Amino acid sequence: DNATANGKKGYRDPYTGNYTFTSTSLKNQGFCCENKCRHCPWP
Repeated sequence: DNATANGKKGYRDPYTGNYTFTSTSLKNQGFCCENKCRHCPWP
């Protein structure tokens, strides 16, 4: 929510260190990339 509220496409996950995209960013992509993203809005 912090990244989304600040208009960022993602954030660095504090537990894994991986860059994680926000659900808004993923939805704007227009399709599922099949990478099992944490916040994937696509079923």
